[in-house]
Amino acid sequence: MKIHRNIIDQISSSFIQIVTEGRYADKVIQNAFQNNKKWGARDRKIFAESLYDMVRHKVFIKYCGNLDEPLQNPEAEKYFFIYYFLFKEEILPGYTFDSETVNRRKKEAESIREILYSIPKWLDEYGVEQLGEEKWSKEIKVLNQVAPVFLRTNTLKITPQNLITEMNNEGIICEKAGEYDESLALLYRKNVFQTESFNKGFFEVQDISSQKVSRVLDPQPGMRVVDACAGAGGKSLHIATLMQNRGRIIAMDIEQSKLDELKRRAKRNSIDIIETRLIDSSKIIKRMNNSADMLLIDAPCSGSGVLKRNPDAKYKLTIKRIKELVEIQKRILNSYPQMLKTNGILVYATCSIFPEENEHQIQSLIENNPGKFELVNQITIFPSEGEGDGFYIAKLRKLI
Repeated sequence: MKIHRNIIDQISSSFIQIVTEGRYADKVIQNAFQNNKKWGARDRKIFAESLYDMVRHKVFIKYCGNLDEPLQNPEAEKYFFIYYFLFKEEILPGYTFDSETVNRRKKEAESIREILYSIPKWLDEYGVEQLGEEKWSKEIKVLNQVAPVFLRTNTLKITPQNLITEMNNEGIICEKAGEYDESLALLYRKNVFQTESFNKGFFEVQDISSQKVSRVLDPQPGMRVVDACAGAGGKSLHIATLMQNRGRIIAMDIEQSKLDELKRRAKRNSIDIIETRLIDSSKIIKRMNNSADMLLIDAPCSGSGVLKRNPDAKYKLTIKRIKELVEIQKRILNSYPQMLKTNGILVYATCSIFPEENEHQIQSLIENNPGKFELVNQITIFPSEGEGDGFYIAKLRKLI
């Protein structure tokens, strides 16, 4: 396959930005698309897929090619050529290497988990500590694969079947996915954000495991629901559709920019029951004491369950950061439930598969507040169990 030189140059420079400069892969790709508007669909596909794959398999490629870190363009280009040989089984002109040596080192790497799945040694050890050798091996293998794209139908505006028809008419093939009618999966990856269906607010991009969080919460029309760590509001929007846009949702976050994005998304979705509030002091939480029928805490976490979707995150994460997140989770669980009424429902969720962030936190909450909370149920969705991301969801009732 012929790949234009400017595509290879852009892949190389973008790889440096992500790996060496620590920039986020999705932002780097977005900027590259904006700066290269003449690229066709084929060029954009080659660029994005190659770059994500190179990031996902960085350590493996480095080992097989016996390469240095990509501190400058010539070395970054070598990563691309070795990647193409390993995963496309094709030698592209532009860089000469000993393919037999690469294949020999590839065979060696297949027996070293941290190299095969391109994860830091500390993360490999921590994964074994948290899940055990066999379970961790199973999960990290799946987490090193490409994530599928799922949609959630905005049932306030369109039925899932009509959305499938609309998307097909726009050249995007999707089908029902998972256990809920509104969940759809793309059969072929395409940029859905440029579709008329997206502009009309017919759907949101949301993983099927993430969609399960609001379903477990099970909000009803007319309720007062607090989404305490709302971010850009994917779950707030889902909660609103389940409530048939009747009631009140208080979406809270510590970053105003994310709440502003939620407002834009709510407008596109024709949802008007969401009120945003910036958490800029502890007084915000205290003022809402005993006011909510339901409380969702989609807590900050390691993101270990979504590494398929964010392959660069495994290089940015540290054990120190996980420990910091665990303490943040504890503080949130010790403070935020005061917003719940007696007999109110609390759902605690993370996109992590590590027990330290999940069931251990809920166990501590119950033990430290005797007689105050009743565990209704808890589930861990492991990536190996389906096509969705890894998630933990616990549902509790506040008794007093």
